[in-house]
Amino acid sequence: MKEMACRSGRRRTAAGLGLVVFLAAVFAPGSLMSMRVPIREVAETAFLVRREAASVIRMAVDPMRRHPLDGRLDVRRAALVPLRPVGKRTLPSPAARRIVNAPAAMPSPRSVLVVGDSLSITLASALERRFAKAPRIRFAKLGKVSSGLARPDFFDWDANFERLVRRHRPDTVVVMIAANDNKTMHTPAGRAVFFPRRDWKAEYRRRVRNLAAAARRRNPGARLFWVGAPVMADPGLNRDVGVVNAVVAETLAGEENAWFVETKQILADGEGRYARRVAAPSGRRVTVRAGDGVHLTRAGGELLADACLKAMEARVDLAALAEKPLVVSER
Repeated sequence: MKEMACRSGRRRTAAGLGLVVFLAAVFAPGSLMSMRVPIREVAETAFLVRREAASVIRMAVDPMRRHPLDGRLDVRRAALVPLRPVGKRTLPSPAARRIVNAPAAMPSPRSVLVVGDSLSITLASALERRFAKAPRIRFAKLGKVSSGLARPDFFDWDANFERLVRRHRPDTVVVMIAANDNKTMHTPAGRAVFFPRRDWKAEYRRRVRNLAAAARRRNPGARLFWVGAPVMADPGLNRDVGVVNAVVAETLAGEENAWFVETKQILADGEGRYARRVAAPSGRRVTVRAGDGVHLTRAGGELLADACLKAMEARVDLAALAEKPLVVSER
């Protein structure tokens, strides 16, 4: 009886296992029936996961495929600036915006110094008469006949100009030097340089820069206006003066707060040639040159003063300190 009961139990166990295997075969997913994972079904499942949860990252399941962004990522390093708490932010008012965008105010001159050769003497006298209308401006001048930068053995402009700047501390400097400088010079090493060769121009540029630096030595904000020599009656001298003017203009172009005032057309005829008489702004003709074809008359000095003051008005505030207009447009 015991043996028959054991056989019956084994048959029931086998039948139960067979039923389990049958049910597993019917209802189990297809992936359990094969060792190979069906890529299409997994991919579709990944799409479903992405639709259901947007924060889930989609990963490629095919080991032979690469994502288009799969590769080395170049990272630019930058210094991180810690955030600072800021208060309430408001847009600036129209008045404030106008102040921010307004150009910087021009400085008002307090002390004017005019120096140069014999032509500068007439110019300085005309400027002195103009600045008499601005009593709050101190005015000083020094003109030396036959002087220039080429002959410091005759008149040392470096030493004399340094003395004047130290004494008057000008914030506006006017220089007129050129007519006597078509001469041989010597470098600091003692080597002679001949006009108008390249090494002469290099030495003359050095001397112009020295004068410009001396103008700012006592007053770093000083403004320098170098008035060019006018056209000359003698063709050779006129050519030489043109060379000197060009070197000065080129040098000052690289200097801070320094400008070259061109006068070539002011005391000339309509074609730029020397003229002893020219038309004044009033329309009448006036004599502007002396009989030597070099120096200026009082009317010529007045015309050069107008040109100089017009250049100055664009860079310093003359109107704020003058009781009357300094530039005379009509005579």
